[in-house]
Amino acid sequence: MDEPLMTEPEARFDPYVSPAWRWRSAKRLARNPSLMKPGEDPVMEEAAEYLRKPDQKRFPAIHSARKIYRRGGLFKAEVEAWVLVGQSNEEIGNRYQLPPEVIAVYHDLFLWVRPFLGSGWVHRHKVGGTAGVAWLRRSRTSTVLGQYGTR
Repeated sequence: MDEPLMTEPEARFDPYVSPAWRWRSAKRLARNPSLMKPGEDPVMEEAAEYLRKPDQKRFPAIHSARKIYRRGGLFKAEVEAWVLVGQSNEEIGNRYQLPPEVIAVYHDLFLWVRPFLGSGWVHRHKVGGTAGVAWLRRSRTSTVLGQYGTR
């Protein structure tokens, strides 16, 4: 029998939760829809439906957010840095000519950190200790964090 899916209230109290916990759970839900009651987590349910039938027209925000996640590199790092310094979905979207919904979905599926901004959890899970900081120093992302700090 499959272990139940994590819910957002549980994720808030799990000090080891991955920022991409909802995407990982959506993958499991796509394989086994009976793991969740309908309406329990609409974002996860839509992501699972997208994974079952990856329709770009039906799920444009999920499709675009997944492209950012899979593309990786500096663009992904910059988007994540702006989230980490507390910029709104609108501000980040305007900077990269993306709809704010794409940034919101990216956060909810791949970078769920806003409930923890300003805490040690963010450093542990996203900056990644000294290896993460060394990479950060070499990128333009360090300029973002240096300029805006963490509000």
